[in-house]
Formats: sequence, C-alpha cells, structure tokens
Amino acid sequence: MTDTLRFEVLGSVRAWRGDSELNVGAPQQRAVLSVLLLRRGRLATVDELVDALWETDPPPRAVGALRTYTSRLRAVLGPETLRSAAGGYVLDAPKLDLATFEDRIAAARRATDPGTAAGLVHDALALWQGEPLAGVPGPYAAAQRDRLTEERLAALEYRIELDLHLGRHARLVGELAELTARHPLREGLRASQMLALYRSGRQGEALKAFADTHELLVEELGADPGPALRELHHQILNGTVPDAGAEVAVPAQLPADVPDFTGRAGEVDAARAVLTGAGQRPMSVVAVSGAGGAGKTTFALHLAHLVRDRFPDGQLYVDLRGVGPAPREADAVLAAFLAAFGVPIERLPDDLAERAALFRSTVADRRVLVVLDNARDAAQVRSLLPGTAGCVVVVTSRARLVDLHASHVVHLDALPVDDALDLLGRIVGGHRTAAEPDAAIDLVRLCDHLPLAVRIAGARLAARPEWRIGTVVDRLSDERHRLDELRAGDLAVEATILAGYDTLEPELARALRLLALPEAASLSVRAASVLLGVAEPAAESLMEQLVDLSLLGARAPGRYRFHDLVRVVARKLAAATEPAAERTAVIRALLDDYLATVKSLIRVAVPGSATLVGQLADTTSPGERLADRDAARRWLAAEHSALLEAVRQVAGWPEPPVRVAADLLFGLRDTLDWDHHWSETEHAARTVGAAAARVGDRWAEGRARGVGCTLLQARGRVADVEAELPGVRRRAAQAGDALNLAYISRLSGSVAMAMGRPEQAAGLWAEALVAFEQAGDGVGAASTLANRAAALAGLGRFDDALEAGERARTLHREHGFAEGEGHALHTLGRIARRAGQPELAADYHQASLAIYRAEGYRGRGMGWMLFRLAEAQLDAGRAGDAAASAAESTRMLRELGDQVGMGQALGVLGRALEAAGDHRAAVDCWREGHAALARAGSPLAGGLAELAAGR
Repeated sequence: MTDTLRFEVLGSVRAWRGDSELNVGAPQQRAVLSVLLLRRGRLATVDELVDALWETDPPPRAVGALRTYTSRLRAVLGPETLRSAAGGYVLDAPKLDLATFEDRIAAARRATDPGTAAGLVHDALALWQGEPLAGVPGPYAAAQRDRLTEERLAALEYRIELDLHLGRHARLVGELAELTARHPLREGLRASQMLALYRSGRQGEALKAFADTHELLVEELGADPGPALRELHHQILNGTVPDAGAEVAVPAQLPADVPDFTGRAGEVDAARAVLTGAGQRPMSVVAVSGAGGAGKTTFALHLAHLVRDRFPDGQLYVDLRGVGPAPREADAVLAAFLAAFGVPIERLPDDLAERAALFRSTVADRRVLVVLDNARDAAQVRSLLPGTAGCVVVVTSRARLVDLHASHVVHLDALPVDDALDLLGRIVGGHRTAAEPDAAIDLVRLCDHLPLAVRIAGARLAARPEWRIGTVVDRLSDERHRLDELRAGDLAVEATILAGYDTLEPELARALRLLALPEAASLSVRAASVLLGVAEPAAESLMEQLVDLSLLGARAPGRYRFHDLVRVVARKLAAATEPAAERTAVIRALLDDYLATVKSLIRVAVPGSATLVGQLADTTSPGERLADRDAARRWLAAEHSALLEAVRQVAGWPEPPVRVAADLLFGLRDTLDWDHHWSETEHAARTVGAAAARVGDRWAEGRARGVGCTLLQARGRVADVEAELPGVRRRAAQAGDALNLAYISRLSGSVAMAMGRPEQAAGLWAEALVAFEQAGDGVGAASTLANRAAALAGLGRFDDALEAGERARTLHREHGFAEGEGHALHTLGRIARRAGQPELAADYHQASLAIYRAEGYRGRGMGWMLFRLAEAQLDAGRAGDAAASAAESTRMLRELGDQVGMGQALGVLGRALEAAGDHRAAVDCWREGHAALARAGSPLAGGLAELAAGR
C-alpha cells in the first residue's frame, strides 16, 4: 500500500497516509487545515487565516496560536507537505476527495453517453460521507460548508436528470419524495419528481405535486412557479411530455445476506475497495477461493450486498454448481442473464460466442454487479464476464482461479479463533459461550474453525437449549463419529467435502487418501513422495494441485497441511478404499525413510558416531542425504514434530514396528538439546516403551525408556529417573544391548551427581567409559570422560579432573566433533571455578562459547554454559559481564523451554544485579527463577526460596 497522503473534507476533515489515519488535532487546528486544503496549493497568508478562523474578533494571541497549529500540522504531515512561504503557508495535497468529486462531475459532463455520465456522477456522490467540514468552527468553514452543500445538490439534480433520460423513473420516485421534503423550494427537484411520477403512470400524483409546490411558493415567497415548472405542468395536462428511453429491466437477483456474518473484516474491506473503484479501472473481478465450508458464498453475498447500491442497473447471481455432477453450461447461464434484462428468447443466438457478445453489449455502459458462485474453473467463467469498466464480477470457487487474471484474489481459510467464537456466540447466544468459555474454544477447534462446521454445531445447540456446549464437545471428540455430529438439516460437512473429492481425477483422489494417513500436522514433499511411492517432483505437483483445489493448505514453501475435517473425510475414504495392509505399509515406509535420514543426520552432526549408526535398525530407504550440520539442524527443526507423530501413531498398532520407532528416538539422543520438544519426545518415548513391553520386545523397550529417562533428567526430575533406571537397565541387559547399557550407566552417573553423590557418579561414569570404549564409540567415551572430570572435581581431585577434561577435549577434537569439544571446555570451566580459579574458568567458557557460535549451536548446553560463565565472571568481580552472560542464558533457555536451566540462569542474573546495586531487579529475577524451578519440581528451588522472599 502506497504511503501517499490523502485528505477528506466531504464529511469530517481527515488525513490519511496509506491505510493509517493521521491525528490532525482539535477543531481549531482542523479549521486551519480546511482553509489550506481549500486553497488548493495556493498561498494562504497569516491575515487570511486569522480572518478565516475568527473574522472580526480574533483573540489577542491569534498569530501565536496559528503558528502553533501549523507547527503541529507540519509535524504530522511532513515539512514537504506544509511549507512556510512569503507571509503565509502553502499545503500540497496530492489527493483530496473534493478534487476527485469535481473531476468526476466534469468528466460526466464531457461524456457523450448518458449511462457513462450517470455512473461517473454516482461515483462522485459516493465520496460524500455527511455534512462537509463537519465539526469545523469559524466563519470561513460555515461559508464553505454552504457552498459545498449546494455543489452536492447540483450534482444530485444532474444525476437524477441523467437517470430520467435513461428511463430509470420508477426507481427515482421514492428518492425524489424524500429529497423534495428536505428541499421543498428547489423547483428542479419538484420538476424531476413530477416527471418521474408521470412516466411511472401516476399522472394524478404528478399534478398534485405541482399544486403543492405552487401553494408553497405563494405562501412562502409570494411568487408563482418558474416557467420550466409551469411548462412541464402544461405538458402533463395535455399529454405532451417528451418520451424518455424505455424503462430497462433491472434484475435484483442476489440471495439474502446472512444476518450473522462474522469476521473477515480485512478481506471484505480490500475486496470492497476494488469493487467500489469500478469505472476508474478495467472491469474488476474479485476471485474468492477456499475449502468447502470456508464460507465463500456467504462472503461473496455479504460483499455484494455492501456494494449493491453502487450498481443501480442490476445485480445478477448464479450458482454454477461447479463441484456437482452437472455444472451449469455457459450458454444456459447467458440466456438467463439476458432474459433478466428483458431480451426476448427469440433474439438469443445459438452460438456461445455470439450469445456472450450479446450479453456484453447489453450491459455495456451500465453498472452491473455479477456474482458467479461455485465455479469449477476459469473456463466455466470466461464467457460470463462483462466487458466494460462499469461492471464488476465476484467469482467463488474451491479452485484457485490463477488463470482468470482477477483484479483481486481472496483465499478464505479457517476463521481465527476469536472470529469462530464470535460466530458461535451469535448462533447460540453469547450468554452460553460466556458460561462455558473453555468448552466453546474446544468446540470451534473440533470444528477446525470452519464456518460451516461451527454453524452446524451452533445450530444443533441453538435447537437444544437444554444441552451444554460441553455435551457437543464430548460428542465431537470421537473422530469416528465427528462427521455424523456435524450434520443439521440439509447441511453436512462431509457432503460438502465429498462434493469436491468427487471431482478429482483418480490419481489425485488416491493422493488425498494416502496423504491423510499420517498424524503429522504438516508433511514435506519428501514425506509425500514416500507415502505416494512417486518421485519428489511428481509428489509436489500432486500436492500443489490439491492446494489449488483447497483440499490441502500450503503451510510454508515445501510443506503442506490438511484441514482437520478434510483429513477425517479422507481417512474415512482411505479405510473404505485401500486395504489395511497398504495403509500400514505406507506409514512403515515413512518411518523407514525417517530412520535412514536420522542415520545421515548422525553422521554429519556427530562425527565419530559410526558405532551408533551401525547399531540402529536396518532400513530399505536411502533417506534424505544431509550435507552438513546446518542441513541436519534444518531438517530436524522441520521434521521433528512429524517424526514424533509417526512414532506415536505406529505405537498404537496391534503389531507395532517398535524396533524402528525406538531407534528413531535412540538415534536422536545426542541432538535432544537442539530444540524444545522435550516433553513431546518424552511422551513419544514412553508410548513406544509401553508398546514394546506389550509385544515383549525388551531391546526396543530398553532403548525407548532410556531416552525417556534422559529427557526426564534434562528437565530436573532426577528422583523419578533414579527410581526408573534399574528397570531400564534390566531390560537392556536382558536384550544384550551393550551400547544402551553404556548410555544408561552414563545417565546413572548424571543422576548421582545431581543428587550430590560425586563418588558414586565417578564410579558409574568409569563403568560407562569402559562400556563405550568396548563398543567402539569414541564420541560416547569422550563425553563420558568429560562428565567424570566434573565428578572428580566434586571430590576435590582438581588436577585429575583437569587432566580428564583436557583428554575429553582432545578426543572430541580427534573425532572432528567440535560441539563435543565445546562441551568439554564447558566442563573444564566448571572445574576451574570449583578449584578457585575464576579467570581460568571464564577463559574456558569463552573458548566454549567461541566454538558454539562458530558451529551455529544454540542448544541447551550453550544456555547452561552461559550462566556458568556468568558465575565465573561474578566470582572475578565482573558484575556487568556476568549480568550480560546470565541474561543471554535466560533468553536462550526460555526459548528452549528448559525450566531448570532458566531457573538457575535467573538465580545467577539476580546475584549479578544485586552486586551491581539493583536489589529490586535482583529479587524479581530470584522470584521468577524460583517459580521456574518449582514448576519443574527441581530440588534447586529451595536454594532460591529465601532470596525470592526478598530477605
């Protein structure tokens, strides 16, 4: 949208920059602006402005007040718009509604065609929004208000003359009755009223109008009517009134607007602006697309009713039945349109092109609104389009009519939550949604925020005042019966969606069914290619076609999503069409591809991890080849949620592929701190662990439960982990899973360390170190060695600890695992601080930070390292640096959803602020940190309790 300034005086005095209204101040300041605007770029002197505002009675400081007003206006409008010049001011107004009004009237008077002229005058009068210069004080404004009002009346009389010439007398009778009542002494309006009445076959009323006028003029002015009015009276008496053009049929075919239209304000305003600008540009076409049930017809009719008065020559409507088995043929629609304008059937050409040309000729130079509802495609619409600028068209279709060359495109998706709730409240009553707000939110969510579904559910509730909203929520929650519940009278969500499905070619229909099978909120092109068994370009083409038909949504480039209700219908169709074995096979194929890609991710993200890759389940798919760590991070960020959904989905099968599902999670354990999906991943791990236990697969159970325990420990729930680990260890031992046993021993050491038992932790980590070395997992061994170094420091063996930490750092470097080296440096920093060497600790942490930044790593480890860097800086007396490091740590861990880490970071930040003398801010940090630790159930919360109390 352009930032051009535009001004309005045909109503309240207002200024706009683009879509934003500007504050032009109090009434006196608006009075100054009015004078400058009406000077049309010419100089207004200070004396002229003072006279305009106060005439003969200016206040003592009038000039000073004037300078204040102009200074404020300049600040709002810009110095290039309002300039000082030779004893006064000049305002450059690029767009003024009064100028547009005058230009359109002048263009109308130049036009040779009466229809074109009438349309221009109609557009000009539409610019008026009430009394001109409304609310502006001063004698100048009063005089200009009278002048402008007279201009409007003159334009109105001119438009009425044109309408009479065009044979529109019948529709003018009511308007003229109102106008003559308001302006009883305007003989021009009286003459038009008499002419409209006479031509409408109401000669007696026309003569009475003259008699009333004559009586009023004599009574009020002591004068007779003028010659023109007397001549018209004579012609009416003698039947010699000149004929006008024949009265043209004016179709008004719009179905009724809905009384509870809700939301879509931005879309309505934008489309309305396009339609009301008709005549100033080539013929305007607004194309409205959206899924079945999105409210396209409701939107189009609401929009049409808002602008119908701008199209006095007719409003046409047709349902093209584009998604039905028998779409309307263009020749039949054109015949109906022409008949609506009074064209006899015998004049209709048989040839479609000739019939379309006749339609264009019939509506040429008229202002007609055409609503083409429910079009199948652009081809069905093209012959039905008028050809001149005064006409506009609104087309609705489930397909995105990209080849229609529309002036404006509107795609209707699901309603925003607030609008969906508003619609529900309008249907069932606001008191009911207010009484059950949570249930109302659940209801519109289960309706997918789709207007049709919300309307059906609302209608059922409105018909059953004894029902609670929660009752309908319970009924909708069962996906198997949701479609049955979303049915009321002749409205049904399933039927609406099926109408679109039935138009699909077999390949597209199969794609829709299979793509609906995964639980994922969105799918990548690669995932689709696996599900459909086609190459990625072919899969993308199929998905794009479904997007164009509003059966899929494009979430982001390369990612696609289903509306929930479309997915429910597509799954129902899949269950009725595809054999169960094929449905499970495509999900297995997707899981297989995910695991193959995870192997690729491990190779680039964790160098030296060949042992881990080699101990994951075999895959048939090559997976996606990830070039480097950045590609690995991007892939995991995009696919993590979909991957977890697939894992949870197969865990619920009678015969779940638990080995693949468990190994997907097990393979990602070294990247778990890359994002904040901890609770979702833990839930998936527990679901897979339970499924593995159900089918007796101890290998998969041990791996899945081990991952779950790792995530519990990361969230600070060490007591829960300690209670569960013995059972997990037993399962891994029974399965002979040596690598998992190594991970379990390492996790057991972390739990012991967190519980304040460094000697036990050191022993467990020594055990894990041996296990990793025996398994040939160098990276696992290096990470465990770094952990053991921390335990040795906890036992006061600082030299041994530093030696172990440096050895871990060297091993990671030898394997090319820079992120692991950063973790080892982090550990060395902790050891140095415990040894009483804060500057050395800070150096280690800074070296760790440099590696993290170079690697683009922003995981949990970096967040924890930053608050430990802050601790070292604080010990070294550098409170300002400590506050900066702790604040960055807090932000990062907050984004990752790590409550335990964030709580500790806030504790350190509070200490840094306290050291800097800001006690109040410190207490705020301690309170927030205590709350975070308490939410996570961390025993560390007790350490901040007293500080959080402000004592």
